[in-house]
Amino acid sequence: MKLGDAITAKKWLKNSLQEALLTDDEVAKACSYRGLGEITLALKDKQQAKKIFPKSL
Repeated sequence: MKLGDAITAKKWLKNSLQEALLTDDEVAKACSYRGLGEITLALKDKQQAKKIFPKSL
């Protein structure tokens, strides 16, 4: 995201989330959801971000 390619960042965050969901690591899951929520919000998809962010808690 800091490099300005939000679409690619979202793709990598989705991959990160999929890998995290295969583990018992709750912190990894939360971080992946938070990152995905942030990038989704940056892409101006507020409705989807509202669905993602609560999963990070």
